[in-house]
Amino acid sequence: MNFAPAPPFKNGAAAFDDAVSAAIEDSGRDVLMDLEAISCIGTAGLRTFARVARQLRGTTAGLAICAVPDQTRRVFEITGFDRMIPTFPSRADALAFLARERSARARGDQVTTGVTKLRS
Repeated sequence: MNFAPAPPFKNGAAAFDDAVSAAIEDSGRDVLMDLEAISCIGTAGLRTFARVARQLRGTTAGLAICAVPDQTRRVFEITGFDRMIPTFPSRADALAFLARERSARARGDQVTTGVTKLRS
């Protein structure tokens, strides 16, 4: 499941939060949030990311964020989100990470969210 907080999320973080909540509720699917189209992030957006991370913890679903713009990346570093949620420079890198995690879960391996720092 991929989310990019660009249109149709023109109403900001509240609409994004509602859409993410509805999509991940009991789905068990991996979540990839592509942030390439965002220009800034506020506290409401950060709350959404924190809530999603908490909601998916202990489930079979994986979580990753990709294509984080520099300004948002700095906010993630300051707030510690870069240590809470695996972040990747590209969609391909994030999808590869989620596939490896899904494969490990399928084998019964214990998967710890190996948080990966953003690579330049």
